[in-house]
Amino acid sequence: MIKNILSGVLLLYFIFLAQPAEAAFNKMLFRGSSGKDVSELQRLLSTLPDIYPERSVSGFFGEKTVKAIRRFQKKYGIAETGTVGFKTRAKLNELLQAKSPQAVIKPSSSKSLSVSTPKSVNKLSQLWSGGKCDGKGAVTFTSPPMKMEDVSFILPMGLMSGSHVTPVDHLYFHTSHKNTGRYDVLAPADGYVVSAEIVGDSKDYRMVLEHTCTLYTIYIHVTELAPKILAQTGLFSRGSKMIRVPVRAGEIIGTKIPNMEAKTFQVDFSVANAEFNLKGFVVPEHYTGELWKVHTDDLYKYYKDSLKGELIAKTVRTAEPVSGKIDYDTDGRLVGNWFRAGTNGYSGSNPYQYWEGHLTIAYDYIDPTKVRISIGDWGGKSMQAAVAGNIPDPKDVGVETGLVKYELIDSHYIHSSGGFWDQETLAKNIQLDISKPYPYGTLLAQLVDQRKLKLETFPGKSAAEVSGFTANALMYER
Repeated sequence: MIKNILSGVLLLYFIFLAQPAEAAFNKMLFRGSSGKDVSELQRLLSTLPDIYPERSVSGFFGEKTVKAIRRFQKKYGIAETGTVGFKTRAKLNELLQAKSPQAVIKPSSSKSLSVSTPKSVNKLSQLWSGGKCDGKGAVTFTSPPMKMEDVSFILPMGLMSGSHVTPVDHLYFHTSHKNTGRYDVLAPADGYVVSAEIVGDSKDYRMVLEHTCTLYTIYIHVTELAPKILAQTGLFSRGSKMIRVPVRAGEIIGTKIPNMEAKTFQVDFSVANAEFNLKGFVVPEHYTGELWKVHTDDLYKYYKDSLKGELIAKTVRTAEPVSGKIDYDTDGRLVGNWFRAGTNGYSGSNPYQYWEGHLTIAYDYIDPTKVRISIGDWGGKSMQAAVAGNIPDPKDVGVETGLVKYELIDSHYIHSSGGFWDQETLAKNIQLDISKPYPYGTLLAQLVDQRKLKLETFPGKSAAEVSGFTANALMYER
């Protein structure tokens, strides 16, 4: 009898040990941080001798810890900032969970009982919910991210502009460009606000909502947090807060106040579905720095038909998918995203200008009949341009094509009546006008292998002035 009781107690004990460790890291940590969270971080890093050879557990985030985190980030393709933010924290929690013990118990009988850890949760739920989440699968959105009467127009996903060298993974819900009113930001469905992060100044928030363990929505450029959310985050001026605030569909979660000086009139909005993978990123590992990107889905398919129609009516793009497109890669073809060889994929080698090694040769986000080229280093700065003659089409360029030459030019948008579109009001049937080109220079490209590209830029030179590659040509990869 006593033997059976002891066996039961031991079994329960080992089952307890075998449970997966909860995500230990749920705060932003940086130089100067101290306390238990830093100690736990240092203990985990100490198990990685190539990352943290000093193995010092002091509870203080000093120079040694900064260097260790930078090594860690380099190893896992994360921007080397030396701080523990969303992406670094997600990877740390993933490693922590992988180190959860497995217990194999051998009772007195000849049969053995194995107790193993359950399959880990998906990376998005680790990143944003710390592995603590409810439900699975998609839900129907019953509320727009802002009141429809407050939405002047919607720009689709896929914009390439400035440091956004590769196509952006969110839509832009624009308020009026004429005034600085206050606009409610709404939850699209029931769920939890699981994170709030400062992305610019202290009045510029990025928010993430968990709807299930596999479905999340992301907001950027929210000016104020709703009181019940602020009650959990407290006042903060940098970094991020992991929280868990229940919200209902249509509930106000924040406020947008347009900034006339900075010209930020919009709330950025997108959906990420861990059960969905974009097919046009042929090497998903390039995007480990932004785990959600490969899971970015068509926002409008989550809305009920009546509301979906209203959203489409205010979207300037008319080509399918109306919500936009961000993934263009085709193996063995020029079209899509490329990264300068040896620069750590999307995360880049310079955490402050990660986009320097980015290159996209694809199509305009509003008028996809036009080729558009976006490069992170055009004479020392990023640049986006149309193509003279709109040829060759990058989807038709392969290894067999050999060297191709693109003359890059300026362009502007015109609406259906032929007039100039100011990008401040709703318009339909918009076209990218390349009929009056202002030359930027020439780009040479040649696929040398299925996923290797030789490329050289010639700012200020016409196509006629460029005959072939020089010693300055660079290699790109995907």
